[in-house]
Amino acid sequence: MAAATVSTGGDGVDGQVAGTGHRTSSTAACGYVTFLLCNVLLVIYPLWALLPHRIIASIEEKYAIHYPPRELALYIPTYLALLFVFVPVLYMGLNMRSSPAADDIDGVWDARAHERNATIIKVHLAWGNPCPRYATPMFDR
Repeated sequence: MAAATVSTGGDGVDGQVAGTGHRTSSTAACGYVTFLLCNVLLVIYPLWALLPHRIIASIEEKYAIHYPPRELALYIPTYLALLFVFVPVLYMGLNMRSSPAADDIDGVWDARAHERNATIIKVHLAWGNPCPRYATPMFDR
């Protein structure tokens, strides 16, 4: 009797699709598992939310599975909807807080700029001296 061999696919490298020689990336594998999990939850969640209590109770008794309270069927979508609304608002607020003020030259000039004074002069001429703290007598008209 011949011994059973386990094929690792392709040329013997783990992670390859058998017979193709192509390697499966971990991102693709994680994406596929997420796809399967979402499809399973797409079936289970409405069943849990809509089935009568007697059917849920019989499943709990038969398989010794404890289901969460039915109120969560309303709480979960409500909290997700609130997250979709408030997370972008939160990120906009954090971005506005971390950016320099509108009249600050640091919004135009940074450490990679080659000529700070040339930038200040251009800003002064274009906007009429928006940065009084950087003003020098040469800017006065």
